[in-house]
Amino acid sequence: MEDGMPILSPAPFDASPDRTHPVPETLGRHSRSIPILSGDPRIIPAQLHDAAIFEVVNPDRVTSMQGDGTYDTPAQIMVPTAGVRVMKVGRTTGLTRGTVRGVQSAPVPIPYNADRFKALVYIGGGLAIVGDGGQQFSQPGDSGSLVVTEDGQFAVGLIAAGSSSFSICLPLEPTLNELGVSLVSSHGV
Repeated sequence: MEDGMPILSPAPFDASPDRTHPVPETLGRHSRSIPILSGDPRIIPAQLHDAAIFEVVNPDRVTSMQGDGTYDTPAQIMVPTAGVRVMKVGRTTGLTRGTVRGVQSAPVPIPYNADRFKALVYIGGGLAIVGDGGQQFSQPGDSGSLVVTEDGQFAVGLIAAGSSSFSICLPLEPTLNELGVSLVSSHGV
């Protein structure tokens, strides 16, 4: 995405004939992103981040609440271990709960398919999360969703990809450090 590109809510991608026709409003402008690298994982390092940030231009329209007030973004971060219970609110699946199974042992190939970038990207260092009761923890459209501990006290990571059997969540702290930003909690609550 190009710097300065408007971030709209609702997104034009979410428009459909069976929904009301809200007028999108600019929440902010794209500021920067972490480059996505593709190629043979023996030559190109595995992708450890998939994130971008934007500069808020309309702070009254932005909140730190996840979903429709499901929970607030936690101010604290943790790297969970296997067995930790987590949840997230995604654009496609809404609120889902699951369990961290562990850290990926090898980079996982993920096909990226966007207007200006089509490639096989090898994601590394992600947490494998399985949804409760055979439900998928995430689906396409949930990428970028914030994963938190089930008690809502700690932020864990961002959804990067998934399959019918597990979702890949990239740990949050290294991504925040790479971007030089921090979490905002209790904003617009």
